[in-house]
Parts: sequence; C-alpha cells; structure tokens
Amino acid sequence: MIQERDPRPALALFYAAYFANMGILVPFLPPWLREQGIAPTTIGVLLALQPLAKMVAPWSWGRWADRTGERRVPLVIAMVGGALAIAALGGFRPSGLGALFAIVAVYAV
Repeated sequence: MIQERDPRPALALFYAAYFANMGILVPFLPPWLREQGIAPTTIGVLLALQPLAKMVAPWSWGRWADRTGERRVPLVIAMVGGALAIAALGGFRPSGLGALFAIVAVYAV
C-alpha cells in the first residue's frame, strides 16, 4: 500500500511565501519605482501587468500541466521565474523601460 504524503505543510509554506512577497512588494513597489525616476503613468501600466497576467497565466500554465501531465514542473518554473524576476528588479537601474516591463511581466506570470 502506497502511503500518500500530507500536502498541507508544502501548501502552508507556499501561501506564507506568497503573502509575504505580496505584503512586501505591493506597498513598496510604486514608491520605489517613483524614486527610480519612472513616470506615474508608466508605474500604473507596470502595476496593471499583474492583473492582466492573472487572467492569462493560470489558464496557460494549467493547459500546459494538463497536456503534459506534469503538475509540479509548471509550479516550480513559475516560482523560480518569480524569484529571479524579484532579484532582477532589485538590481534594476533605469536604463530602459523595456527591461523593466519584461521583469515585471515575468514576475506577474
């Protein structure tokens, strides 16, 4: 008989990391971007990427998971991509807005 692992600790860790991230990023990202010299309109567009990604990304990740049968791989890729995007955002210097849009889009997905 195969004994299944209890998913609750992993789920609790996931939600703790998610809400800690949102609690840090959401209130401090707009003032930080303004401090970097980004225009308010551009900040608004950058912040709008996240709700847009929430409409598209879960559907596409879910479709990929359903087609391949992999449940963990899309989640791991999304989590690593988000962590790398946050790290890249921390080292961002305003040389071009294209890079900033790409970083925020990867984070949002």
